[in-house]
Amino acid sequence: MIILVDQATKALIRNWLPDRPSGRRWDAVSDWLGLQYVENRGAAFGSLVGYGGFLTVVALVVVVIAVIAYARIDGPSRWLKIGLGLLVGGAIGNVTDRMIYGYVVDFVAVGPWPRFNLADSAITVGVLLLAWRLSGDEVTTATRAPADVTSAVPGDRTSDERTPSARTNGK
Repeated sequence: MIILVDQATKALIRNWLPDRPSGRRWDAVSDWLGLQYVENRGAAFGSLVGYGGFLTVVALVVVVIAVIAYARIDGPSRWLKIGLGLLVGGAIGNVTDRMIYGYVVDFVAVGPWPRFNLADSAITVGVLLLAWRLSGDEVTTATRAPADVTSAVPGDRTSDERTPSARTNGK
């Protein structure tokens, strides 16, 4: 879905903004929020110009790693699925542009920040969701090494003396 919406919005922008009599920009809220047609031949924020082939390969590797990671997680939550879907969909949306046009169409203009598109937004939100879910207890115990709660270390409490949090592995 992300890929289709991203490509549809870019097609609309490609067909509308560059040919406007007033130029390649349309302001919605003065000059703070609007649409501006930009051909981004680099990476995020226009960096790494001239490395389009390299960026395409990196994006495809990220997609493959994300798909493999998803397949290895036992029972991922809805948020993890959404995060991976946004990341993969956004990456494929931008790779599609690079492969067809040799650049990525950016068009969302917010204040002084560099222009971006829906795929960029999907990638950003996807990475944030993944970081949030994976930094907590998202990955189930089936994918972790089991904790050895029965081994006794000199000076440790016995299993009968452990605190409730220690007996439940911190949960």
